Amino acid sequence: MLRVPVRWTVRPLLQRHGITPYRLMKESGLARGTVYRLANGATRNLNADTVERVVATLRRLTGEEVQISDVLTYEPEGEVQA
Repeated sequence: MLRVPVRWTVRPLLQRHGITPYRLMKESGLARGTVYRLANGATRNLNADTVERVVATLRRLTGEEVQISDVLTYEPEGEVQA
């Protein structure tokens, strides 16, 4: 399985707007473990539905035009085969 060379960078955006991972979880409908892993940068999994839900929820909560680049960072050296 080829892992995607990205890292979730949700926490700075949450902190800047005073949004807790718990609130993101409740508002997005994502599983608790998923949101906390995203907030902690502890996953490199990339699921289109998750990206869409996180971005849409953060747009609604912040009132800003949140982009994918606001929640993910491309790290080509992180590409590994698992």
